[in-house]
Amino acid sequence: QFPSIQGNVLEDDYLHLKIPSFVRERIYKESFCNEISRIQADSLSGPSDCNNRYYQVFIDNGKIERLDFMKVHSSNESFYHYETFIDIKSLQRGKHFLKLKWHYLNENGDLAQYIIPFYKN
Repeated sequence: QFPSIQGNVLEDDYLHLKIPSFVRERIYKESFCNEISRIQADSLSGPSDCNNRYYQVFIDNGKIERLDFMKVHSSNESFYHYETFIDIKSLQRGKHFLKLKWHYLNENGDLAQYIIPFYKN
């Protein structure tokens, strides 16, 4: 499973992004989220939205802020993924790309990332 959107050529004014939750990173993410919550509690800055810190989403190098992630379970209860919708009404017609980075380090010690090209019609 890989991160995905609804297709390569989009007629819609939104992107439907799905991000699988891999077993290998769940413990790491839980630790990351607990640390974010602890830091926010210490600074009295309010509750954390961990997914918006853990996942960084870009369209054509512009970072998308404050996404509303939903946790969705499959028929196999041990597998789930996150979904969000991104408004792309203002994108020009043509080629674009969505870049997803997350705070799980890859084999090179860099933030893991995945790029999805698409065309807005």
